Amino acid sequence: MNIFQDVKKIDDKYDVISASKMNSLNPINSYILAKKDAEGKFRVVNKAIINIGQKEPLLSFHNINFDSRNKLSKRIWDVITISNEWLDKNGSEIVLDPDYYHIGG
Repeated sequence: MNIFQDVKKIDDKYDVISASKMNSLNPINSYILAKKDAEGKFRVVNKAIINIGQKEPLLSFHNINFDSRNKLSKRIWDVITISNEWLDKNGSEIVLDPDYYHIGG
């Protein structure tokens, strides 16, 4: 059983854009989540390195299966626990490489 149910509704206020097509210095599997503003222009909301086959599932609404709520809650708790352990071992820091993404010129 899947944790999420796809409700087959796509949010047209968002788009997933290939960051490597914007700038060849970006990794081939890097993407930008953009949201359309009131003027119809897209603004960057988030970025990620992921392997995707189709972008539609990323833009679709999903419901949580009621029977899977405990499983999902456990996974979320596991992420929080692991993150806290990481922070304890690394001086309360998560260091990201600022040179990894290149957007624009």
